[in-house]
Amino acid sequence: MANFDKTPPHNVTSQQARQKTAPVPPPAPTRNENKSPRTPSSKPQVTSQEREQMIATRAYLRAEQRGFALGHEQEDWLQAEAEVDRLISKR
Repeated sequence: MANFDKTPPHNVTSQQARQKTAPVPPPAPTRNENKSPRTPSSKPQVTSQEREQMIATRAYLRAEQRGFALGHEQEDWLQAEAEVDRLISKR
């Protein structure tokens, strides 16, 4: 059984005492070390589901502005799609 007392017996050298102590763990990473560095060219990614939801919301708002008049659904969707794609490309 190993002796891990804080004070070594008198017949143990300081080097032997250091060998018997538990290793010190490395310091925890700082907040900045946990994140990958952002370069100016990296952009937040929009998933296809997020993009479709953005388009649907924008198309709904366009239809609402017209009082939900029938016959403009495809136009609303295509206009909303173009607006969202422009917004995403600017990021």
